[in-house]
Amino acid sequence: MTGIEKKTAVIKGAAGGIGQAISRQFVANGFRVVAGDADQAGLDRLEAELNRTGQNVWSKAGDLRNKAYCEDLIEYSAQPQGGWTCSSTTPE
Repeated sequence: MTGIEKKTAVIKGAAGGIGQAISRQFVANGFRVVAGDADQAGLDRLEAELNRTGQNVWSKAGDLRNKAYCEDLIEYSAQPQGGWTCSSTTPE
């Protein structure tokens, strides 16, 4: 994506299943991903996989049923990546 600012997607439920597949697809299409899930180990594996070619994924573990965590995840997504542009929710 030379010369084009990368977009950032916030993916909740990203540590496995559909959320993991969505994260892979966004990265494959040039997005940065902020990944949220309660499974820290799963998020660590996702980051290790998708950050092999550069910093593409940032993660923050927590309980998506907790309003404060959700607000913090959105706040976190706006910090190191320069702003988020879309959001995806996967079933828990």
